[in-house]
Amino acid sequence: MKAMPRVSIGKPDWWTGQKILGDAWKAPEGGYSYGLARFAFSLRPEGKQEVRRTELVVDFQPEDGGARPIAFDLEPRAETEEQTGAFTLGIGPDFRFSSVAVTLAKAETTINLRRVFPVITADGIGESTARWVFAARPAHPLVGSQIVYAIVQMPPGVEAARISLYLNAEMITGFGPIKGLLPKDEACDLGWTLK
Repeated sequence: MKAMPRVSIGKPDWWTGQKILGDAWKAPEGGYSYGLARFAFSLRPEGKQEVRRTELVVDFQPEDGGARPIAFDLEPRAETEEQTGAFTLGIGPDFRFSSVAVTLAKAETTINLRRVFPVITADGIGESTARWVFAARPAHPLVGSQIVYAIVQMPPGVEAARISLYLNAEMITGFGPIKGLLPKDEACDLGWTLK
C-alpha cells in the first residue's frame, strides 16, 4: 500500500438549483441558472509538521465558450475567529446562503453541518475565480478534510462549467517552511465539468 499524499483534493460535487430547492423554486428572469458546488481537500501533515496556511482557488470557465460562470455566493465567507458546533445552512429563494430559519412555505433547503473552522477569508463573489484562505490557530490546527461551498451562476445559454482547482499549503517542518504539493499524478487531473 502506497503512502497517502500530504495534500489532496477530492472530486467536487454538483447539484442543480432545481434539484436542491424543488419545483417551488423558479429561476429569476434573464435566463441564468444556478447550482451548488462542494469542494473538499485534505491535509495530512506527518510527525511534527504543521500546516500554517492553505489556499484553495476555483476558476470557472464555460464548457463550450461564451460568458463565464461566476461564484454567486460562497460559504464560508469569512470567519474572524474559531467556531465550533452544529449549525444549519439555508439556501433561500434568492439562491444565497443564510443561517436563518428556513420555512417549508418557501423554496428553501438546509444543510446540517458540524462546524470547526480555523480562521478563514473568502473572496471572489460575483467573479469567475473564487478563493478561500485558511489560517491555522493553536486550538484548531489545519489537519484533515476541509469543505467549502459555492453557489455558481451560469449565464444564459451556458449549461455546464469547466472548473480548475488549485491548492497551496504552507507547511512547517524541522527544515523550515515548505509548500505542500500535490503528487505529480494528481496535479495533472484538477479539472472537472459541473453540469
